[in-house]
Amino acid sequence: SILNPDEEDRLNNQIRSLHQSGLIQISVLTIKSLEGEVLEDYSIKVAQTWGLGSEIKDNGLLILLAMKERKIRIEVGQGIEGDVTDYLSSRIISKLTPY
Repeated sequence: SILNPDEEDRLNNQIRSLHQSGLIQISVLTIKSLEGEVLEDYSIKVAQTWGLGSEIKDNGLLILLAMKERKIRIEVGQGIEGDVTDYLSSRIISKLTPY
């Protein structure tokens, strides 16, 4: 219920396009609550469980939003760390924060 259907479709199409290009595999996960778990541990567990990115390129990216705690975390595979820097991640988070 964070995005309206049109926004969700647009986001899914953009993510699908990036994945099909082979550049990056992005997943966005919204959860109601961390239920006492540490944000960083939770996001790493999800990224590893889901197997984001290709095994060779390690080009996965997870955006995790914990709504109750109002926290956002971005996990980046080693293969794209040079492209998705901490600075870029913080800019993305700052754009998402008002929502």
